[in-house]
Amino acid sequence: MTNTKATMNGRLTFLILRGFFAQFWLLQFFGKVRNADSGTIAFGNLVDWSARTTDWFVKTTPMPAFAVAPYTYAIPYIELVLGLLIAAGFKTRWALLASAAYLVTLDLGLMLQLKHDVVGTNTITMLTVFLAVYLEKYNAYSLDQRLAPTSSATASP
Repeated sequence: MTNTKATMNGRLTFLILRGFFAQFWLLQFFGKVRNADSGTIAFGNLVDWSARTTDWFVKTTPMPAFAVAPYTYAIPYIELVLGLLIAAGFKTRWALLASAAYLVTLDLGLMLQLKHDVVGTNTITMLTVFLAVYLEKYNAYSLDQRLAPTSSATASP
């Protein structure tokens, strides 16, 4: 395989991975912003989602509400920011690593609930994030690439 073909394959592979993670996080967010009973989509629904999730989590784990509530309130916004950053290809490496760290924090709560099957799925997702971090050198179609200084701009006179 020629170097050019390998580079193009790497770029397309990374673009597909980036698209997957962008839609993954954005769909996680939209699942929370949509009210399942009425079908309405509004940021106000996030407060209800947070309250229901906090109540459920406090009942099923030893964690107190004062520790859980701020986290469940932040979850949708974390997912939205990660999804938008990855979709745009802006601060991509940081967003991917933040995705992995975020999955670890989610898994902590899931392990307290003995939801090991979901933790296993998240582990596969996290390993795929690490693959994307490794392939990030092929991040050609992104804001990161557009905003990167060119070699001629950094050359000394």
